[in-house]
Amino acid sequence: MLGLGKHPSAACSCKLLIITLLQLFCVQVSLAQNDRILLRNGPGSAFSVVFEVPANHDLKPIRLQGEWLLLGNERKQGWAHRSDIPQSSHVSESQLWLIQQDPVVSQWSLQLGGSSQNAVNVALTHPWKQRTLAFRAQRRASGEAAWQSLSLALETDLKHFNQDHSVRAGASLGVGINEEGSSHWSDDQKMLTTGLIGLNLDWHSQLNKQLSMIIRLSTEQSFSGNSANHNEASLIWNLKI
Repeated sequence: MLGLGKHPSAACSCKLLIITLLQLFCVQVSLAQNDRILLRNGPGSAFSVVFEVPANHDLKPIRLQGEWLLLGNERKQGWAHRSDIPQSSHVSESQLWLIQQDPVVSQWSLQLGGSSQNAVNVALTHPWKQRTLAFRAQRRASGEAAWQSLSLALETDLKHFNQDHSVRAGASLGVGINEEGSSHWSDDQKMLTTGLIGLNLDWHSQLNKQLSMIIRLSTEQSFSGNSANHNEASLIWNLKI
């Protein structure tokens, strides 16, 4: 009877031992996960993970956007949430403090430039749901070749090569006005208002925190008139305001 009475106690001890081992295992897994940083290709959890690096990997804080921090070195770059950066990383509180003390730059940007069609480009852009909305205007006012257009574009980042260079693509809808005597959208050179659809591919080169240079390749198709598409290359200066 005494021998049988010991079995429940032994079973409880085994259960406690198993539970303790499982807890230790979970703690070790959690610590191992916390010793790594997931770098995403944009400031948000919806962006995909591009790099997974050890916490002690040499990464420098570049920019802070809300609670998301852009980290990088000469080979890797990506965004991580501040709460996901372990204390064992090389990112110090003093570095974060210095970034936070930088002058706040507006998310609005003003774009000015010219195109291969001798047109002046003006645009106002603002981030929207992890993409960018752009209100664009173009005008060529050289005699009989005068025309103008207004469009709304949605742009998205395709690839970041490093902290200063990236590629962005955009699609636009708008309206174009072909002035009397111009054959831009009308073969008979009549006054014409037409709908437009366009695509563009941009190379962004960041010059400093507020100014970047954009080389744009674009094509635009009209819905009426001669329905011709127009291809052009543009050099644009992008200034955060």
